[in-house]
Amino acid sequence: MKSIKNIFGTLFLGGLALNANAQQDPMFTHYMYNTLSINPAYAGSRDALSITALHRSQWVGFDGSPTTQTITMHSPIANKNIGLGLTVVNDKIGPVNNTSLAGQFAYIMQLNRKSKLSLGLSGGVNILQADLNSLSLDQQNDPTFQTNLTNRVTPNFGFGAYYSRERFYIGVSTPNLIQNQYSTIN
Repeated sequence: MKSIKNIFGTLFLGGLALNANAQQDPMFTHYMYNTLSINPAYAGSRDALSITALHRSQWVGFDGSPTTQTITMHSPIANKNIGLGLTVVNDKIGPVNNTSLAGQFAYIMQLNRKSKLSLGLSGGVNILQADLNSLSLDQQNDPTFQTNLTNRVTPNFGFGAYYSRERFYIGVSTPNLIQNQYSTIN
């Protein structure tokens, strides 16, 4: 009886994957150093101007290996109830380079002496540059590689919430509210 449940469970989960869509966001080793890229509500949470620059290289020595650079800057303004931020992310994998520029706005509420809750919005653009013609293909008539994607600019919006205390924080966010289509081939 247990094996029948396992078989049906596996078939059910496999059936869910038949209509799955994927996206590749940049991979970060330490999210705690790159919070603003993921959650716009983090803007202005440090009570000072904060600037962070990160670089990540994966599979060093392989041609086309993934590299990611991130620069974030954020600060509280006015009476410290508003935070503003700016994020620039450059992610390169093989012939594809994806650069995103985003601005963040956060409204910060002091819940009590030790805790804050902030809600944030982000808006920006993704710039996709791909030189698919530079790839060596085994099958030359693959329709996916017949057109060369060059410079696609698409909008991006996000939302987040961030709760923090002296020694604890938790956040939830949706950094990509818009589903962008880069290919016309389905």
